[in-house]
Amino acid sequence: MLFSGTEECALCPEAMSSRDRRLIAEDIADLVDSTYGLDPAPLRRIVERQRLDVFLLRRIRRNGGYRRAYYLHLLSRM
Repeated sequence: MLFSGTEECALCPEAMSSRDRRLIAEDIADLVDSTYGLDPAPLRRIVERQRLDVFLLRRIRRNGGYRRAYYLHLLSRM
């Protein structure tokens, strides 16, 4: 569970592979798009707690071409 409605965001231990972290980042970006105008703080806490921004920056640095553009777009949506 990423967000329990309390002040803290629980870590998601089963999301340690890079594929799972990418899926979580995509889901967060979709949630940000669909919750426009609402308080973004809970989603921001999840991104910080899961270190998704650091993960995406690493992917941007290591990849090129289409994947780099995709990860840049994903990071900008968060």
